[in-house]
Amino acid sequence: MATTKPSAMAMPSHCTASHRGGSPYTRPARPPTLGEDAVRWILARVREGARLVLAAVWAGPSRGSRAARLCVALIFRREVAPIEARRLLAADLNALHNGIAWAVVERDRVLRRGALRPHLRRLEKLQREIARLDSLCARRGGPHCDTARGAKSRLWRLLGEWTKEAAKFVVRLALQYRAAIVVDTPESESMQELKQSGSYPADRKALLNFGRLRRLIEGLAAWHGATCIEARLYSTLCPQCGTKMTELQNRQVRCPRCGMEARRDEVPAMWAQRRLDGLIGPANPRRGPAPRLVSGDSGPRSAAGS
Repeated sequence: MATTKPSAMAMPSHCTASHRGGSPYTRPARPPTLGEDAVRWILARVREGARLVLAAVWAGPSRGSRAARLCVALIFRREVAPIEARRLLAADLNALHNGIAWAVVERDRVLRRGALRPHLRRLEKLQREIARLDSLCARRGGPHCDTARGAKSRLWRLLGEWTKEAAKFVVRLALQYRAAIVVDTPESESMQELKQSGSYPADRKALLNFGRLRRLIEGLAAWHGATCIEARLYSTLCPQCGTKMTELQNRQVRCPRCGMEARRDEVPAMWAQRRLDGLIGPANPRRGPAPRLVSGDSGPRSAAGS
């Protein structure tokens, strides 16, 4: 019998307005109900054999209106058999405008590779609108500030939806190929410096928030019994000789020592091949923490894979 391990999943907080207008203590409240997405999420967990271990309910004010919100959060738990990895799925997480460069690799070949990116034109259009509304808010105040807040909420919602779909796509691919996921993210200190510096366009700083994407991949992988490892897969060091590579145009890189040339997004997969035995061997059983994402069937609509 395969050894199983407990895995937990938390439902994203679901909130619904319970009062509109007047005092919540003088007007009868309409009974709050769970939305269709929340109901589908719960049913999916039950079908997966999970059981509810914790439920939390709280009430609070609704941003930008006089409505009171009732919020519900649920945590499910189940036993899952770890999957024995035969391959590696290298996922190089960049700023979201560069997206995720991914590849499924074995020791001597790349089985499949691709990239996942959000709908950049849509995001950039919304960011320009936010900049315009922020300017109006600073000069005129009033309803322009409320409109600006609403636009910012739409931006974060779009980024959040893409992040969840991207995490589902990566984990589903790992399960299909029985591959351990190797996630490489830039160092948090360097990203914090980049956010605080004036060298990065202000309208693109929202695209630097890929930490949530990493956590969702780790969590969903654990829910399904897949291995998720965080390791450096260099994109600017030569996988053949370890020399710092020279950056060329169109994200091409070349090693000044051995002459190897490749697209920058392809180099992490080469490092994954080089380190395959060490990453999925018995000496490296590390797995991700408890997941916080609804599992699903569809990948990001804006994903471009091959």
